Amino acid sequence: MSLAQPKVMGRFPHLSVVRCTMKGCHASGNEETVCHHNIQELLESSGFSPEREKKKVIYLKTCYHPDRFSVCKEDLQDDLKQQADLFLGEILQPWYEEL
Repeated sequence: MSLAQPKVMGRFPHLSVVRCTMKGCHASGNEETVCHHNIQELLESSGFSPEREKKKVIYLKTCYHPDRFSVCKEDLQDDLKQQADLFLGEILQPWYEEL
């Protein structure tokens, strides 16, 4: 599924990562939930530097901005926008603030 083609999206994009083991994380012990630690580990293992990570977070914030989902099928828009808000607020924003 491509974020470049939001009109054809039928569900929120899934990120495949290992569950978080950080104490106190909202996703700790939940295999279904992605957190900013997961994203950071994924990017670090791919060779990203902190400067590049910050740029990647900005890019992801643009890709997952709720307004991008306003062109999806009408019956899916509200759900996709809520998921995007959650992803931005609970995952990307805390990570960005740590960088």
